[in-house]
Amino acid sequence: MGLSRHTAKARANPRCRVAAMPGAPAPSGAAAHGAKSPVQFPLDVPVFPLQPVGVFQPGSTRSLHLYEAHFVSMVEEALSTPHKLMCTAVLEPYMGGDDQTSGLGSYKGGQNQVLSCACLVKVLEARPYPGGYLVRIRGEARVGISELLQMAPYMRVRVHNLPDQMPHPANLPQLESRVAELDSVMR
Repeated sequence: MGLSRHTAKARANPRCRVAAMPGAPAPSGAAAHGAKSPVQFPLDVPVFPLQPVGVFQPGSTRSLHLYEAHFVSMVEEALSTPHKLMCTAVLEPYMGGDDQTSGLGSYKGGQNQVLSCACLVKVLEARPYPGGYLVRIRGEARVGISELLQMAPYMRVRVHNLPDQMPHPANLPQLESRVAELDSVMR
């Protein structure tokens, strides 16, 4: 598929630098995914593409109505595994240049696309629904995408753990200032 791993010297993408929400489950291991089947990284999982406004975070839950045949197959694969995991990721067109794919764990593909802001999600419930499934998922951990394994009938990726990094104490005043600035813009 012609994927190339994004270099470590790239700038951080603010959209992808989200911390786990309070009360979010542990990012990996038996505590997060049940003692019977701890998750080992790297992990190969189906990926559900999202638009940039749909970034999924650890600890959040969402219900989806999946009706397209390839998404129904994707959910059935996730349900057939002991861990019931898949991945969500933002899928955007690749416009060229390294600045677009600068997020940790982001990858650009040979299909003129960028996958970024990935989150490992667990299928909590899936019920048959007219034309597909009504699926409830919960974000488990931020992950990076290291490889695109297949494009059809649905995308499948190899992911690795992407732990949150605490800011250096010396950078906290600047971070607090930026948060205040964003807060004033959002009002």
